[in-house]
Amino acid sequence: MEAGPEGTLRGGALSTLEAMVVSMGFMAPSVAMFFNTPFIAGFAGAAMPLAMLFSFAAVFLVALGFSQLAARTTSAGSVYAFVSNAINPRTGFMGMWFFIIGYAVFEAATYSIFASFASEEMDRFFGMSVPWVIPFFVIAGLDYLRR
Repeated sequence: MEAGPEGTLRGGALSTLEAMVVSMGFMAPSVAMFFNTPFIAGFAGAAMPLAMLFSFAAVFLVALGFSQLAARTTSAGSVYAFVSNAINPRTGFMGMWFFIIGYAVFEAATYSIFASFASEEMDRFFGMSVPWVIPFFVIAGLDYLRR
């Protein structure tokens, strides 16, 4: 992203392809949540709607806080900028690290979901019993080479 005059952000700095890649990167938590829902249902049983309601309330409060911070903070929308301005820079630094670690965990969870499905499909269609670890490292390697 290129800076505009005097270090401000410039509109239209991302191409359509770049915006699509950023959007796909932010979909990882949503995809992980979509595939984790059956597991939550297995544990919560009939209380699943209540568990989802509590989850929604927590996510809504975080989103509300971020939207309020975004309205009052001149930044690119970074966790560091929001938390640093709201609390202090040291807490912002730790918050950003937690954010990065969270994305790494979601990335591994998404690879695991792919690997599990790929392993099952290879067994179903080709009769090949492939451990889930192999598709995991294949997709992780392809993603690494893409970067």
